[in-house]
Amino acid sequence: AGTSVLVDTAGCNPLEEGDMAEMGQLASIPGIEPVLALQAGMDSLEAADAARAFAFTAVKRLIVTRLDASRRLGSLLAAAEASGLA
Repeated sequence: AGTSVLVDTAGCNPLEEGDMAEMGQLASIPGIEPVLALQAGMDSLEAADAARAFAFTAVKRLIVTRLDASRRLGSLLAAAEASGLA
């Protein structure tokens, strides 16, 4: 069985072309499974937009951060629905 390695990259601004180009290069490495990390409590529309922005990386999963500091989690459902994330 192979060994899985988690690589936590620096934050990536979906509105910055350079950031997105770098993320695309990382996501294109053979054997990579990109996973999107979003913080809980975001605005629903912004969360959905962010998830759609990263769709080009073939991201299929979502990791949620800041659950301990958020009460409103609807944005996560919006993000998952907008881009088909699990």
